[in-house]
Amino acid sequence: MLLFNDASINLIISGGTSPYVFSWTDLSGTFFSNNQDIDSLLAGTYYISVLDTNNCTAVDTITLTPGLEITANAGPDTLVCFRDSLTLTGVTSGATNPVISWNLLGSAVSSGTSISYTFDDSATTIYDFVFVVTEQTCTVQDSIMVIVAPLPMVDAGNDAVFGFGDAFTLGGNPTGPINSSYIWTPLTNFDYEEDSINEKPEIEVNSSELYIVYVTDSNGCKNSDTIKVDLIPDIVVPSAFSPNGDGINDSWIIQNLEQFTNTSVRVYNRWGSMVYDMDQVGGENWTGNGKNSKSVPVGTYYFIIEYDGFNSQKNNITGPITIIR
Repeated sequence: MLLFNDASINLIISGGTSPYVFSWTDLSGTFFSNNQDIDSLLAGTYYISVLDTNNCTAVDTITLTPGLEITANAGPDTLVCFRDSLTLTGVTSGATNPVISWNLLGSAVSSGTSISYTFDDSATTIYDFVFVVTEQTCTVQDSIMVIVAPLPMVDAGNDAVFGFGDAFTLGGNPTGPINSSYIWTPLTNFDYEEDSINEKPEIEVNSSELYIVYVTDSNGCKNSDTIKVDLIPDIVVPSAFSPNGDGINDSWIIQNLEQFTNTSVRVYNRWGSMVYDMDQVGGENWTGNGKNSKSVPVGTYYFIIEYDGFNSQKNNITGPITIIR
């Protein structure tokens, strides 16, 4: 509760012999003055002792009762997170028709008992709001400090590519600040649902997925990050095809080969002579023709597929391919 200190006492002296020595004090013993008249006083009891030139003393007591007593309460200091919005509501009593305002940095930012503010200035971490109540010529105020906590730094880890069934640990180093809580989503490829609240859960890569981790730090502030885990596609090589012009399986189509780099496909007959080189035909699928563009005989041939894996390692696939007409 805030009280006005606008009271004054004018002391009238009669009798005795001047000059006089004045000694004022209050009930609490915190106020002292040697003036005849005193001002800027709070409500309370004051004592005066007057000594004249003949060392004669007179004492008196006066109690000041406030004619108007106003309170202003801005509320307790608080903490918010960066980009949060907060509504402050001041409470006042004792005034019948007050003028109310909220001030920030010396300027009025609201003319009501409540103010809503969004804390999105990254350069400011402490705000002092002042709740001001004015009635007639009397003004009281109260302040509230709002501390802005930064959002937690979150690292879900680097995007990665893995083979089917590989084990992988999500999360960075660290994923979030100490004493944070975590929620990972979705639960795809998780062995156990309860692992989704771990800082660094382990998954089995059976499909590609974009994961999001939501982190809440010790201040209750939240932030998130993502990580993309891709599954290396399998190269699917048909074991046979029938280039007979019926529109069904007329060419040898290798699936997912375009997902890799530095690829080459060559086919040889049983005597080791090359009958197909994908590079020499501009990447076209094999239609059963040999190097002279004539159809090769029905039978089994042997292929070698070479490519760079996602780890930049050279890889190859070999096997038989049968032509049926």
